[in-house]
This record gives sequence, structure tokens and C-alpha cells, in this order.
Amino acid sequence: MTVGGAENHEHDDSDETESDPYQSFIGLYRKCVRSLNWSLKEIDETDFELLLDFLFMPESADPNTRTIRGKTFTRATAPPAWL
Repeated sequence: MTVGGAENHEHDDSDETESDPYQSFIGLYRKCVRSLNWSLKEIDETDFELLLDFLFMPESADPNTRTIRGKTFTRATAPPAWL
């Protein structure tokens, strides 16, 4: 389709190449806007690296435990009694 002397190509999400990380992130942003009805404000406030870690976390991983330098820490399930 030609508009104003220039060709207008509709963007198709399947055209994105996996080798370009910028295009991959743009595709992820577009999916969030379309599927989740996110606004630009919500996209700006989202830490996508953290979101990706969460989405691709193995089911066997427990988000309430962390191992740092060989020592395992467990998140408290309730506030301490002294609070």
C-alpha cells in the first residue's frame, strides 16, 4: 500500500528476528500492550529483566530461599513476634 508516495508496511510480530535483542524487547512491549492492555506508564514502570527472570524461573525453584556463598537463607513467613 502506498501512502503519500511511500510504502506503508503493516508490522507483523512474526517478522521480528530473534537475533536482534532490541526488536525482541519491542515485541515483548507490544505483546504486553495488546494482551494485558498495559499503558505506556505501566511499561515505563516495569522492570522487564526481572519480569523475564520471573517468567522463565524453573518450577522447582523456590523464590523464598536464596543461596549466597554456600549459605541458604529462607524468607520469613510472618513478622517476628517483637514487631
